[in-house]
Amino acid sequence: MSTNSKLNDWYFTEEFGLIEAFLRESISALRKETYIDKLKYVERLWMLEDVKTMHLSRINEDFINSIFSDCGNHLVHSFESKSSDGNGNDEFVKFKELMSCIIKSFNESNYIDADTADDFCLRLQSIEWYDPSDIARDLSIFAFWEADYIRRHNIEKNELYRRTQTFQILFRLFILIFEMKFIYKDIKSGLSGLQSIILP
Repeated sequence: MSTNSKLNDWYFTEEFGLIEAFLRESISALRKETYIDKLKYVERLWMLEDVKTMHLSRINEDFINSIFSDCGNHLVHSFESKSSDGNGNDEFVKFKELMSCIIKSFNESNYIDADTADDFCLRLQSIEWYDPSDIARDLSIFAFWEADYIRRHNIEKNELYRRTQTFQILFRLFILIFEMKFIYKDIKSGLSGLQSIILP
């Protein structure tokens, strides 16, 4: 196996670690009491207020709304075209479902209550995959992991990479909602039309 191929395998496996870390940190950040209290009682994040009042007030509100609507629609359409159902026990599906739930909570209420956060953490801990930080950094192990994953789930390598693109779309959607709430509009804002990505 060439060095480039080994590095690609290592990079792909690292994406699982990045996805898990993002989910864990998102749950932690969206449940912090200081963050929730500030949103409930102050209804803004001070560090961005100057940007809104001094600079963004010059931009037409309808223009901002149309940009967010178009971007949201584009992301939802991209998600629908790249997303695959997969097996219910598949790690990708479980990560995707959890990410969708976090996005739904953030879009609707800006934070995650303690009970929901505990549920999300339990769901995250139940997802089993080979954590590259727990094993030696021998790149051949990562090639073995990828081959084992493909064999266990009976999928093509191209399908494996296509699935990771759905997470890129979900990350962009999370960022879009953040920008809408905390930079361009207000914390009560949210995107509509997320039914196809918000799983039950």
